[in-house]
Amino acid sequence: LHPLYLIKVISDRWLNCETQVPISFKNLILPEKFPLPTELLDLKLLPKSSIGWPEAEKIFFKGFNHFTPVQTQVFKSFYNSDESVFLGAPKTSGKMLCILLAIFRQLKSQSEG
Repeated sequence: LHPLYLIKVISDRWLNCETQVPISFKNLILPEKFPLPTELLDLKLLPKSSIGWPEAEKIFFKGFNHFTPVQTQVFKSFYNSDESVFLGAPKTSGKMLCILLAIFRQLKSQSEG
């Protein structure tokens, strides 16, 4: 950034009514260009039985017994919370199943209530 900028203000109603204001960015502190991603914690992988719904486990969780590291880390946010969640993760990390976790939670709460 240039260290000094001039802001010029001109009235559209009064003749010869204008001013210039210098603004210095010399001591401006900018945020990082790209914030660091959240560290992937070294957690023990959750078993698929963590959802507590055997019928859904049989239908949707065939072929694996545990969630991926990303799914394990966000499980509580998606399955045990009503909060909004943004999940940005690499391809094939299991984001779609995280969405299904939130849907399963809603369906399970409706069937119980």
